Amino acid sequence: MKKYGVYLLAVVLLGGLVVPNLGCDCNPPAGDLTGEWLIIGSAGFFVFNADYTFVVREPAATPDGAVNPPGTNSLPEIPVNGDRAQAPVISGAASAPYYSQWRETNGTYETAYDKTPYWLDIILDQNGQKMRVEAIFRFIDINELQITLGSGNSARPAEFNQSTSYVLRRVNKNAAAELTGEWLTLGEALLWQFQTDGGLVVKQYFDQKTQTWSNVLNGTYETDLTKNPDWLDLLVNQNGQTVRGESIMYFSANDTCIIATGFNLGVRPASFSQGRLYTLIKLAE
Repeated sequence: MKKYGVYLLAVVLLGGLVVPNLGCDCNPPAGDLTGEWLIIGSAGFFVFNADYTFVVREPAATPDGAVNPPGTNSLPEIPVNGDRAQAPVISGAASAPYYSQWRETNGTYETAYDKTPYWLDIILDQNGQKMRVEAIFRFIDINELQITLGSGNSARPAEFNQSTSYVLRRVNKNAAAELTGEWLTLGEALLWQFQTDGGLVVKQYFDQKTQTWSNVLNGTYETDLTKNPDWLDLLVNQNGQTVRGESIMYFSANDTCIIATGFNLGVRPASFSQGRLYTLIKLAE
């Protein structure tokens, strides 16, 4: 996970969760917590199930304790004629971690919708010691969630403006394998909006506290699905000039698109191991 800075994931992975006594079982007045969520700027997922079980998913570490090694030499070639579901998942530039293996931690959670703000609790069992992580959460909209965590056994946060506040976006698990829609880059604060009319919006540098993107680029995009692999060209307006980035793309799953952009403008990578790589996760809208 980027900087491994999400406190809840760090705590969860220290030990298993135990089943808590559920809090308020009322329906939330707005939004629905169940589903799969991706933390903006992170490679970590939360999966909240209706039976109050959940899964925390993060990149698995190699036996030496490091995230799978970086560098183009360590990136396997993605098969473009094989089974797309078997393609590896990779993200970031050549110096970024390579995500091909994932570790899942199963557990439980409890909520209290009768509290203001809503409560979210996770109970951990660390070396025989029970530990409750107390949090508050709110729905920014039905597909965007903000969680603020307490520090270990400390008191539940009273406000959302603390440093342990994170914004999550719901993953579209019913997506079709098509580019139009909104996508979040795995492991990076980079949001892509591919519009049906060919318009493109790219948002960068998300501030978790203010919930704002500090840099927004507009442009258009073009695809050529007759190529193998598919071609994707990004035309972005920068400083009054249109910059064309030539890329290739590949759907490893309906909700996952891998893009390799050229390291130099006007140069399309010949393969996925020769470009700057991004893994895009499709978001619910």
